[in-house]
Amino acid sequence: DTMDNRPDVAEIVCRDVLVLDEAHTTAYRKFSKEWATKSRYLIGLTATPWRLKKKETLLDYFNHAVFAPVPRELQEMGWLVPFRYFALEGTVDTSKINKDSEGDYRKRELSMLTSTPAVVKSAVDNWIRLAQGRRTIGFGVDVEHAKIVTREFQERGINAAVVHGSMNPSTERQPLYDALGRGDLEVLMSCRTLTEGFNIPSVNCVLDLAPTLSRALFFQKIGRGARISPETGKADCFVLDQAGGVELHGYLEEIDEEMLQLRPAN
Repeated sequence: DTMDNRPDVAEIVCRDVLVLDEAHTTAYRKFSKEWATKSRYLIGLTATPWRLKKKETLLDYFNHAVFAPVPRELQEMGWLVPFRYFALEGTVDTSKINKDSEGDYRKRELSMLTSTPAVVKSAVDNWIRLAQGRRTIGFGVDVEHAKIVTREFQERGINAAVVHGSMNPSTERQPLYDALGRGDLEVLMSCRTLTEGFNIPSVNCVLDLAPTLSRALFFQKIGRGARISPETGKADCFVLDQAGGVELHGYLEEIDEEMLQLRPAN
């Protein structure tokens, strides 16, 4: 947004080299589309080089892929923690949900299914049974769903909060992140706010309540719990999956260079 509003700065900064972090999304923003052809060198960084739209591929912008160690190798090196996966009861039937313009489930329809008292209670019951005491981030379908789940946690005596994009990053979001990092906050629910750029290494549980057809989004969500935190004694990360993500997209440890190859659009 800054560069869109400051073309004079873009002319100086981006003419020779343009580096796009989280390139699986940023490459498709207005500014990036324009400057991808103007910059002499274009570099994209991403752990999840997949697009949900069948007509889109990172080959639209990039010619070559250079691979870092894959997650399993990073776990073996000690730079990522091992995961433990739990498929939870309460997974909703998504077979009749319509798709949105991006090719994913329509949030309004999905939220209606995942926000029912029985589904929400099941999610909290399972967290209490499997993961109470772990610093947890959770993903809802939309903000309202995240709020409903947060209220259920609070009514059960769990110190929980919700974070969303309309909150001020410095005065409202950061205090919640700090509380979670200290262990004062047990569960922090969100919709998409925590999927990219969120870095609290001590998080050792991911509660996924939001079904998605996007492989990139699924691995971005559970990847938030992969970082090591020696100072807190973190040994692993639990993935509590009420969204069917593991069944649809697989395990983080299964990602290899073959999966990461850039491929033409269908």
